[in-house]
Amino acid sequence: MISIRLIAVLFGLLLASPAFAQVRVVTTLADLAWVAEEVGGEHVQVRSLCAPHEDPHYVSPTPSLVAAVGDADLFVEVGLNLEIWTDRLLDGAGNPKVRRGGVGYVLASRGVTTKQRPATLSRSQGDLHPEGNPHIWLDPLNMKVIVGNVTEGLAQVDPVHAAEFRARAEALNARIDAALYGEELLALLGSALLDRLAQGGQLHEYLERELAGAPLRDRLGGWLGRAQAMQGRSVVYYHQNWIYFADRFGLSVAAYVEAKPGVQPSAGHLKRVGEIVTANRVPVVVVTNYYDERLPRRIASDAGIQAVSVPIMTGGTKDAVTWFALLDKLVVAHATAFEAQTP
Repeated sequence: MISIRLIAVLFGLLLASPAFAQVRVVTTLADLAWVAEEVGGEHVQVRSLCAPHEDPHYVSPTPSLVAAVGDADLFVEVGLNLEIWTDRLLDGAGNPKVRRGGVGYVLASRGVTTKQRPATLSRSQGDLHPEGNPHIWLDPLNMKVIVGNVTEGLAQVDPVHAAEFRARAEALNARIDAALYGEELLALLGSALLDRLAQGGQLHEYLERELAGAPLRDRLGGWLGRAQAMQGRSVVYYHQNWIYFADRFGLSVAAYVEAKPGVQPSAGHLKRVGEIVTANRVPVVVVTNYYDERLPRRIASDAGIQAVSVPIMTGGTKDAVTWFALLDKLVVAHATAFEAQTP
């Protein structure tokens, strides 16, 4: 008869085998951690290094963070010079598996077409990103690319569960499609056509076509349906980290509170922003919740409009604990401001 102790030992060895061991995933941002958890399910153990309410450009690679990367099977970062601290982190961790080019390294931005790539680089222009704006997760179509990159990274380090990861990723992308377009339009036209039109900036023109005597626009739901009040309207942001969200949901960025990225604005620049707000009937000044709100609120107060502080990352507020909840919050906050002021 097999003893209870022997059974326990055998069970422990079974759990420690590659087929049962969890993949230790370390991500720079909470948004990437959310993707890894959604795709990996029970097969992953995930840690995010940057708190969702702190500026991801400036994270100190503390010994605990270095140790986490040293033990990781998979390391995921956005790249595009967003996380300027990861070189020191990866060097300090000494984990060849997760270094760039290693089997356990994932560049989440791979395959994303970036925006705001500077034609020239100079410190006089502020804190520019030579490969383009890195805040890519605010566009749902970019998030689907991120999902694909994380999925293939997980499959690379845990091929036993690769099919399951890919199935979960497919289901997650279907949820993103439904949240972006709404179930009715998605069932009618399919995600491939809708994505192609949206990426090409032709979606709203296409939706003017009629079906059964009514424009297809009437069947648009989801975030884009809720955002119709924002189409072609002007907004002021504090910092240049919202271009992907603005472009996807049809907003025109009239001005930034910062004259240059990362540079405190002058009194003259703030006066010009106030004039732009008035001239364009901008209903809201939006600031990411890890920045100082005093200047945006002063501009809003002087113009008699709203100043809204919002998270930019998953978990940045208590009601944005998932990426879907984050996008819900951002779309509603923007749309409500525009609906309150008719053009």
